[in-house]
Amino acid sequence: MFYLLMVSLFLHLISFFALLVLYKRQEAYRPENDNKNIKEMEDMLLSYTTEMKDNNERLIRRLKEEKASYIKSGINSAEEETEKQTGPPAPKENLPDSTQHPETNKEQALYDKYENYEPPLPDLEKPPLVETTLRSQVLALKEKGYSENEIAQQLKIGAGEVELLIKFYQ
Repeated sequence: MFYLLMVSLFLHLISFFALLVLYKRQEAYRPENDNKNIKEMEDMLLSYTTEMKDNNERLIRRLKEEKASYIKSGINSAEEETEKQTGPPAPKENLPDSTQHPETNKEQALYDKYENYEPPLPDLEKPPLVETTLRSQVLALKEKGYSENEIAQQLKIGAGEVELLIKFYQ
């Protein structure tokens, strides 16, 4: 009986020592000054957001400059193109008053120019200058009116693959 009591006491002491060691380790991982760490994190986030804001403002300025030069060159080339096609421009009296919002009129003219733009499809009859993807070849042939089996035969791929590509991009 005495033997069991000694073993129990010894096990209790080891358990108490282990709990004490775990408590000390937990205390070591706890930050010493929570307010200091929070303040440092706030300062770091503030500096990051300020830097991002500055970068965004620079990007906006650069985009506005690019847009202005693009609109200016786009309007000039659009006017030259229409003049070549239709002759001299109509008298300014028939045009709406553009003195109030010149920027809006430029944007509208640019929008009208590219309103119905569709990117060109690759021409598969001529050898391409740049290697086209299988996906673009399938879609170009489908656009030309070929059936899925005809596309598969022409491109030497499976009909299931053609069907899958067409379904995915419709």
